[in-house]
This record gives sequence, structure tokens and C-alpha cells, in this order.
Amino acid sequence: MTGWKLSDLRLYVMDRAGGLCEWPSCTSRGEQMAHMRHRGMGGSPNANTPDNVRWWCVYHHDLFDGRRHDGLVREMRAILLLAEKHLGRRFD
Repeated sequence: MTGWKLSDLRLYVMDRAGGLCEWPSCTSRGEQMAHMRHRGMGGSPNANTPDNVRWWCVYHHDLFDGRRHDGLVREMRAILLLAEKHLGRRFD
């Protein structure tokens, strides 16, 4: 489905995650909707789709977006995106 309203997408993603962070092995409460591929990273002009967003805790959202541990984040982001593309599925 395309054309999601941001508020509807947020509720959908939060429900999909059961309120927990969707980062692998994290058991913290999720707090933020995070885009895997922003428009500036080559993502779709409509980046607000369930396949492109995750429900993450603040720490993992900051980590992924480069607000923590800058050098490591670029590598982690690249590895995660390549693995998802190669496997044809997202990591839950």
C-alpha cells in the first residue's frame, strides 16, 4: 500500500512491533519510527511505507541515523541494508 498517512503508519508499525524495539536482540520499549532508506539515501519518493520503517528505541534510532558512533554506523547501515536486499526480507 502506498500513500500512508504518517499517523496511520506510526500506529501500524508500533502494533507490528508489539511496542518493542525491532532492532535485532533489543528488548527495550520502542519509541520512534525510523526510516531504513531516506529519500536522500536512494529510497522511494514515498518513503513512508511499512517495508521501509521500523519501530526502534531512541538509542538504536540514533545509532542507525549516525547520531552515535559515526564510523561504526555507516558500516552497520550498509551491512544491514545489503543483508536485507540479499535475503529479500527485513530483519525483525
